[in-house]
Amino acid sequence: MPWVEAARLRVRRTLPDDPFAPRVETSPGAALNNIGRQRRTSDPRYRVGVGVNSDTLYTSAWLDLAEEPFVLEVPRVEDRYYSFQVGHADSSSDVAFGSRTHGETMPPVFLCSSRYEGEVPAGMLVVRTPTRYVNLPGRILVDPISVNDHKKVHEIQDGIRLRPLSTYLTGQDGPNPAPPQRPLDPPAGSDPRLAFLHELAAVVTEEHLTDAEQAHWAALAPLGFTADELDESALSEAAREEVAAGLLDGQEQVAAKARELGTQVGGWTVNYAGPRFGDDPLLRAGVARDQIFVTVPEEGLYPLGKSDADGEQLHGRHTYRIHFPVLPPVEAFWSVTMYTADGFLVPNEREVYTLGDRTPGVVADDGSATLLLAHAPQEGSWLPAPDGPFYLMLRLFAPRPEVLDRSWLPAPIERLA
Repeated sequence: MPWVEAARLRVRRTLPDDPFAPRVETSPGAALNNIGRQRRTSDPRYRVGVGVNSDTLYTSAWLDLAEEPFVLEVPRVEDRYYSFQVGHADSSSDVAFGSRTHGETMPPVFLCSSRYEGEVPAGMLVVRTPTRYVNLPGRILVDPISVNDHKKVHEIQDGIRLRPLSTYLTGQDGPNPAPPQRPLDPPAGSDPRLAFLHELAAVVTEEHLTDAEQAHWAALAPLGFTADELDESALSEAAREEVAAGLLDGQEQVAAKARELGTQVGGWTVNYAGPRFGDDPLLRAGVARDQIFVTVPEEGLYPLGKSDADGEQLHGRHTYRIHFPVLPPVEAFWSVTMYTADGFLVPNEREVYTLGDRTPGVVADDGSATLLLAHAPQEGSWLPAPDGPFYLMLRLFAPRPEVLDRSWLPAPIERLA
């Protein structure tokens, strides 16, 4: 599932049929092998990916490392949080660089396939990735309501460069060519129940797989997979029904895992492994369902709230409170963002999608913070909910040691009415 979800995100961001088409201001999309610059924080109209934030402006790219490495150059960033994460095509990540690791000045980053055997320019951070396609999410903190602060971030974004190694060595600049991508769409007339398997074949046969992944892929051959596609004719109608039922069962298992990603506390589920999934593919899928491409835990932690402290599903017909007697211990920022059940920001007249340490009025004089969540208007720091199920994401960026060692835990999600 994460391979397919990541590929869907890649296609939606890079638009293979018209890669250099203009993007809306809330999108960080760009042609493959080019960097996209989000100019306005995300809002409910942006539905390319789930679980987006409204705290930062993304400066992101999808890369195809089959032909050559790329060099990322970031200008000096003063008095502001920023980071760049390297995400593999299976949605996992190992590293993130930025203000946490290098302060205001980050050296160039050399991004290459693990198959690359060429030279590396001196003085660069080297990241070797096992997959052909790579997601490069860059996050720069911004005041979501300040036009002037947006302009300051735009200046930083405009100084960020991403070039193929060959172009970097010659000193050239400008848009990079966008290589073709294999379509994910199932063939015309195919069984809609098997659409996911067609997408899986399109993704996997284009990718660089490890020996273990090759073994898993080979084990799926009885489902009708050939060298590079799904052959539906290899399955009887009875077999198709069994496979379709298995796919639905898999979705249910993933949804259950998304509700219990790790430590359970006060309605929150906390995955302390972040995107380092190791040999736990169900955890990887559970994270991909609602939080695909979370950054590494030392960079940011993402407690997910799908129920209240009593275990009941969150719903807009109720009123909830989250009271932090002491603010979450972070070096960069913290926030709580609300999403519809399908992972998108909640439309509301106030255009408030996130509350956090930078939201006016949230932090009280005594250093505490109390958030109210409901569909009906509330007095105080109110995060509007949909008239239906929803979930929350608590972002803790540059978390302090007490967050990572679990001595600090998120405040409970209390149902008031």
